[in-house]
Amino acid sequence: MKRIICFVVLSVFFRFLSFGLSPIFAGTKDQSYVWPIEKTKILSSTFGDHRHFRFHSGIDLPTQKKAGYKVFACQSGYVFRLFTSWWGYGKAVYLRLDDGRLAIYGHLSDFSKKISKYVTREQLKAQRYKTDLFLNENEIR
Repeated sequence: MKRIICFVVLSVFFRFLSFGLSPIFAGTKDQSYVWPIEKTKILSSTFGDHRHFRFHSGIDLPTQKKAGYKVFACQSGYVFRLFTSWWGYGKAVYLRLDDGRLAIYGHLSDFSKKISKYVTREQLKAQRYKTDLFLNENEIR
């Protein structure tokens, strides 16, 4: 199965990410966003692509069928939601950026150690893999 990292910015709905070597969001005055992975600076799929009777709600970054790349926050912010499931985004981290926008990283092969510890604790409490956890602003930056 092809491994991809899906990066969704909901607050720029209906706008596209530029196709240059750095992610610059249309209409954004602050151009300080960081590309989320080091290995590639291209897209394998764009926001709004047609997908079997629906539209793709994110952008995909190719990883050449390899897992384990480090993933970086595109800007400072805090983790406000963690999600794990066997389908959809799989392992996902939802960030509320300091500029108020939202960034979602899905299809992750793993979480950071701190996030993994938090999620595992909650999974054991609930006695199930699927989780949908909402965090406070001061828990994980």
